[in-house]
Amino acid sequence: MRVRTVYKKWAARKARLATATGTPIYLGDSNHMIGMLESDFPKVADRFAAMFPSAISPLWIKERTNLFVYFRNKTTRTLAVFTRDGKMSYAVANLDVASVPERLLGKVIRDYDECAIFNARQVRAGDNTAYELVLDNKNEYIVLYTDEEEIVGESKISKQV
Repeated sequence: MRVRTVYKKWAARKARLATATGTPIYLGDSNHMIGMLESDFPKVADRFAAMFPSAISPLWIKERTNLFVYFRNKTTRTLAVFTRDGKMSYAVANLDVASVPERLLGKVIRDYDECAIFNARQVRAGDNTAYELVLDNKNEYIVLYTDEEEIVGESKISKQV
């Protein structure tokens, strides 16, 4: 009797998902759809729309108690992590150089004038925003860790083998 009840619930959910409209949520990979964002996690859907109104092609993956979303907007690729109740744990965005705050960019250009910016990332957690900038010169890569205005750490990686 128990198996029949479980099967009926599974069949009903599968039928609902087959006809549902909205943003799918996957478990582990895109072959295992487990629900729809708007109906199963409305707080997450509302918070995501408010925080990232220009998001394009979001891909939602559920892992344990968190929802991971990968998406693009005009100039960035972003990964954001939300709890089931709609709170964003953190977001990591790969940026183009033009998206780095002007004041910080000016300081990097001034202090590291022989380097080119190779990669830029923005990390948001709560009310805090940090940047990781990877610089390139002929001898090494320099990784800068910053808050919104100041360089707070640096590491170097030699190019020589």
